[in-house]
Amino acid sequence: MFLLSLVGEQPIPVLIPLWQQWTTRPFSRSSGASPFSCIQFAGSKNTLPVIAHLEVIIRNKPGFEDVEIRPALTIDAYDIQSTRQALEEATSSAEADGFRSVLNITGGTKLMTLAALQAMKRKSSISDNLLETNMLYINTEKNRLIFLNADGEETGSEEICVNLTIAEYLQAHGIEVSDNQAFNPKGANNDALPPKAGDALEERVTSLAIDSGYFDEVRRNVYIRKPVPDGKTVSNELDVVAISNGRLVVCSCKAGINIKKEMLYELSSLSRREAAGIYCGKVLALGQEDIPPGILERARADHIRLVTGSEINRIAFIMHLETR
Repeated sequence: MFLLSLVGEQPIPVLIPLWQQWTTRPFSRSSGASPFSCIQFAGSKNTLPVIAHLEVIIRNKPGFEDVEIRPALTIDAYDIQSTRQALEEATSSAEADGFRSVLNITGGTKLMTLAALQAMKRKSSISDNLLETNMLYINTEKNRLIFLNADGEETGSEEICVNLTIAEYLQAHGIEVSDNQAFNPKGANNDALPPKAGDALEERVTSLAIDSGYFDEVRRNVYIRKPVPDGKTVSNELDVVAISNGRLVVCSCKAGINIKKEMLYELSSLSRREAAGIYCGKVLALGQEDIPPGILERARADHIRLVTGSEINRIAFIMHLETR
């Protein structure tokens, strides 16, 4: 099959169909391999960096060595006619090569989606076969992959089931990931870092998260860095990171008694475009019970879940809820 994906600012809905453990025909495979042996991305000039990150991840993914990645389509996100024509030509070319085309319409602008629907409608009227080209829409809120025919009508769905690693999730957002502050693959200088006040709390949170079985992967002390438009590089250390079914949660651990708003800023900045630019669950684990009202208000405004000392034993469940 050939998968043509519209790409917007968020990369994960583009990866989901490729990583999906399909159970619905005609996508399911007895081997568990991806049904898509040829893929292509379509996006505006602004999303070309996102496409570049996606292509690197796919090329490095075990089991995807033989997947053909066709050159990305650069389209005008607000020109329906030219976008429709580009999508028609791409799917027609793939079908001429013997592939069945599937279009992921989740990403991109509303006008790009409209152009995609028009393209599929025109193709079906020519071929008189609504099954010749299928479309997918990824509904992450309801955790469903939705199947659409060329008329844009829902023909079925299945539950999202993916095993995305923490590194893949972050790298899809253009973030470099390391287990050591030096970003050295061999771990140089990793043991030179002095102990931190929150180390014991981090260890406990990590252990509880791993033992819970809620997550596909849990990592502690993840160092990240990302170039930003002003030419600088934003870097940060994430205390505990976990991922479940393609959804990430970050937990910052503060064992001290002096709670400052800067602790919240570290977490809230992860979602800011000028910083990490990732959308994830955010949890702040604290070693005390009394939280100043100003901190509570700021946490609510920034969608950060506070977990006090008496709740730590439930933190794995709380973190899991933040991925739902």
